Amino acid sequence: MKLSKQKVIKEENISIRFMQQKDISMHSHEFFEFVYVVSGSILHTLNGKTRRIDKGDYFFIDIGDEHCYSTKKYGDANIINCLFMPSFVDGSMLGVTKFPSLMSNYLIKLGNAPLECTPSGVIYRDDDGSVGKIYEKMLPEYNEKKDGYEEILRCYLIEIIILTVRKAIKSNGTAREKSLSDKAFEYIDKHYAEDISLYKLAKMLNYSVPYLSKNIKTETGENFVNHLQKVRLEHSCRLLANTDKSVYEIMCSVGYRDVKFFNLLFKKNFSTTPSEYRKRLKNTL
Repeated sequence: MKLSKQKVIKEENISIRFMQQKDISMHSHEFFEFVYVVSGSILHTLNGKTRRIDKGDYFFIDIGDEHCYSTKKYGDANIINCLFMPSFVDGSMLGVTKFPSLMSNYLIKLGNAPLECTPSGVIYRDDDGSVGKIYEKMLPEYNEKKDGYEEILRCYLIEIIILTVRKAIKSNGTAREKSLSDKAFEYIDKHYAEDISLYKLAKMLNYSVPYLSKNIKTETGENFVNHLQKVRLEHSCRLLANTDKSVYEIMCSVGYRDVKFFNLLFKKNFSTTPSEYRKRLKNTL
């Protein structure tokens, strides 16, 4: 069974509710889901793996993941359930279905710190109650729907995502020093709209071009040009989704000057032109 967005989430692309979780058969859905256990215990099966979840546990479910609940052994539990479309985080995230793609969004920059595992599907323990406190603020904000409530909910949701990712990042208990590729990508993130090159970047960081190029490729699996293009295209998608700027204005604002090249690059990565992409977004949101 698949739960569609139309049956569960309204036009605002997010739904938050406090509920007593009963038995529910195996199903998947066309939206992301955060679940926080407020009280009680229940069995939860996700992608074939069954676990007991208790008060203070929380987890994240990707689009398309199959899961179910059973009350047979432990009874039921009270949960706060947050369902949302990727476009709620950012309108440009058309087609995103997995947690790592949410992490890479321009609103959620966490560097290149490695993860122990993909955060979705992991049961996290809210030891200090920080995530629960955020959920408790989200529920009345959603129900009362005061002016600006969607923006506040978006901020809360991003905060939960970041707190969750922190738990998934590998750590040896000490602060992680920025690597050379971290510094390079940080510079690209800040100056992507400028006329930057690997040569200019290497000169600024005081390394040779071959050394910097090899280091970036070894540490990240990407090369300089591909990462720069990725960052510029991400920002162009954001502007297509959230502004009325023309395609030409957007192209210039992300660092390109050749319309033909920009359109070809965009189509190569998204299988559509910038104008068609914007139309698809308007039809989807």
